[in-house]
Amino acid sequence: MTDAASPTLSRRRRSRRSARTLWQRFYDGMPMVAFMGAVSLVLAAGSLFLFSGAVAEYAGIVMGWSRPDVEYGFGAPQAQQRTAEGEILTHRRGGVAIITAIGPQGAHLVRCEGAETQGTCPSVFGIGGGTSEADVWRRMGHPSRILYTNGRKTLVYDAVGVSFALSRFAVVNIEVKRVDPGIGAFLARWFRVTLP
Repeated sequence: MTDAASPTLSRRRRSRRSARTLWQRFYDGMPMVAFMGAVSLVLAAGSLFLFSGAVAEYAGIVMGWSRPDVEYGFGAPQAQQRTAEGEILTHRRGGVAIITAIGPQGAHLVRCEGAETQGTCPSVFGIGGGTSEADVWRRMGHPSRILYTNGRKTLVYDAVGVSFALSRFAVVNIEVKRVDPGIGAFLARWFRVTLP
């Protein structure tokens, strides 16, 4: 009987050893798993930081700039207007008007106007003055809202704070607003950056 039971006993011992070895291998690999988890967490946080805000700068004006910052970069405005929220400065250059709304927190809106007649608006997300409506839809996807005013169609993308005014199926005006970072802005921007 000992001869017949001994192979079974030795198999049990071997299976216990291999089970311990698997556990030990897993336990020995835990520092590597923890390290890879930490690296993944840092990369995810970094991408959230990089892509959480919508647009930080448009037409050379950084969101949050004060009036002296805007005047330092563009000179004295050709037109200015005081509002309840702050002031609106207009600079003309390259055949377009760059309009900046400045409030207590600095510049919060930059709009490029007049592109249909004289010049081309700077691009945002690869879309500039003269870009076709089909290219806007292809690049940006479905807008949050579509507005129709004075024979123009405006595609509004609230998550990233960008609006494209269209006339005759082409972009003529671009407006960029400061957007507070949030998960919607992060996801929208992440998809625009990662997808063709």
